[in-house]
Amino acid sequence: MIRKLYLLSGLLLVACSTPEAEVTPSYFDLAGWLDAGRAQLSAGSAVRKTVILNGHEEILDKDGYTWEAELESLQQWDINRAAWRGAYKVDSVFREGALVLCRYEALEDDLPVRRMDVHFLTGVADSLEVHTRVKNPLHTTEAQYHYRRGRTYHLIQENHRRFGKDQTLEVHTTIR
Repeated sequence: MIRKLYLLSGLLLVACSTPEAEVTPSYFDLAGWLDAGRAQLSAGSAVRKTVILNGHEEILDKDGYTWEAELESLQQWDINRAAWRGAYKVDSVFREGALVLCRYEALEDDLPVRRMDVHFLTGVADSLEVHTRVKNPLHTTEAQYHYRRGRTYHLIQENHRRFGKDQTLEVHTTIR
């Protein structure tokens, strides 16, 4: 009995100390790409931010802007999740041998990220477009995010409510 306990505890020690295999993203590494972009924007930028909520517009000029709100809103739509592996159809477009577009399209209707387009310029990811849809019994929110790394961010969001008024939001942030 004691011998079995030693054998079992030895197996547990080996199993717990074995390093896990590093998980490589199966889709575009959105988090890594945004983190690299954060480094470029860390000094802050002079931006013009326009917000239109249900037709009412507000414009804000700001110096030292960090882009954190925009980057956070994009990062939440990263499709590199274990549960979503194999849940997206991947298409690539090449022009003169160079990758110019990589498209991820949801294969299941209940996935919130409906489509993600990554645009490449001279082989490097340059811009991103994400289409989302989140549904529940009370409302459906559909959004389009467009981000050109370090230059512009554009969000169009429609919230269709079962009870109450629908809401439309548009946010455009650009470097001045």
